Amino acid sequence: MLENQENPEARERGQFVINAVRNTFNYDTISLLNISGKTVLSTNPGKVGQDRSQRPEVINAQRGVPAMSDVATDPDEEQVFLHFTAPVYGLNKQQMIGIVDGRVALDEIHRLVALDKNRSGAGSYSVIVDRHGVRISVPDFPQLLFQPVAPLAPTVAQEMIDTRRFGSNTAALIRQSSSMPEVMESINLLNQRAEERLFFKGALNSGEEGESVIRRLRSADWYYIHRVPIEQFYGVVRAQTNYAILVTIITAVVAIVVTLWFVQRSLRRPLIQLVETASAIARGDLSRRLQMQRRDEIGILANGFNTMADALEARITEAQAAKEEAQRSQRAEAEGRASLERSVAEYLTFVQRVANGDLSQTLAIDRNDALGQLGIGLNKMVESLRAMGRQSQEAANAIAKAAAQILITTTQ
Repeated sequence: MLENQENPEARERGQFVINAVRNTFNYDTISLLNISGKTVLSTNPGKVGQDRSQRPEVINAQRGVPAMSDVATDPDEEQVFLHFTAPVYGLNKQQMIGIVDGRVALDEIHRLVALDKNRSGAGSYSVIVDRHGVRISVPDFPQLLFQPVAPLAPTVAQEMIDTRRFGSNTAALIRQSSSMPEVMESINLLNQRAEERLFFKGALNSGEEGESVIRRLRSADWYYIHRVPIEQFYGVVRAQTNYAILVTIITAVVAIVVTLWFVQRSLRRPLIQLVETASAIARGDLSRRLQMQRRDEIGILANGFNTMADALEARITEAQAAKEEAQRSQRAEAEGRASLERSVAEYLTFVQRVANGDLSQTLAIDRNDALGQLGIGLNKMVESLRAMGRQSQEAANAIAKAAAQILITTTQ
């Protein structure tokens, strides 16, 4: 159609195609732009004739690069949207003949982020912020949507106000910034260190202290933050799996939207395998891994997912081993205490019998510790008492015999 814009039949076919794409992928609007950036066909008739040549995402598409816009309103509208643009080439695959522009609302992103609520224990939630720290999605605290986590630079704030980034209420929203400098510090550290994730502490939106993990999304200059109250953070292991699944799903969704024209069987299959593997891990099958020999972004994502799964399996195995070792120590301590109590009770009974004059018994010694040495000493003491008793008895018998002899002699 872009090659024959004045042909009614071509326009009708083009309209049919973009309507089908819109309905299949739940887009708000699909538009076709000519190479100068003017809308020539759209699922929203009111967009036809609109000049979008000054939009950054359209400029990138004119250069042959797929792009995603910032979260913003369109002219004369109040609702906030995302635009995904990509160049369209002719049949020869060499000459660019136009641009496809897909506009989506944020509802699906909010729905996905909301799935993370209480994943890591009561009170845990997730939020997406852009490079300036503006909250793009925070379904657990909707009153904070489009408010920055920290005061914006004056030039950035003024630009957003001038362009009505979030509609007529933009100025009020960005001036109601929170005081969470640790979030912006983490964003800056991620960019400086080129790391995938960072952990940091700070106050949550609820006001309580918490632990947070921040991760930069691959397909957009956005940052996904999962926040957990401090008392919940250290007791949850499986939450890491659920968080990884959510991040993976969001990354996959964004990748699918950005690379709409690549949605073919060769792309759908690895994504389905990724979701199935992530779901299996969430159900407890930690041995599942992605088997992909690819060098594209899907392959990188699969390798990163496998690395995460390996680390998670190692941590859970280590935790289980530590738990078993603690249980063994507890059992050994209980058995030792019970053995000590039995030995003390036996020794006490033994001493009481000896005190009552029963010197016929002997302690059975089955210990090699200090208590066992005490038992050996008690046995030796009783043996000595028995020997003394025998000597005393013999002496008494001898005295009695001598007395009898003296009595006989006296009588005679």
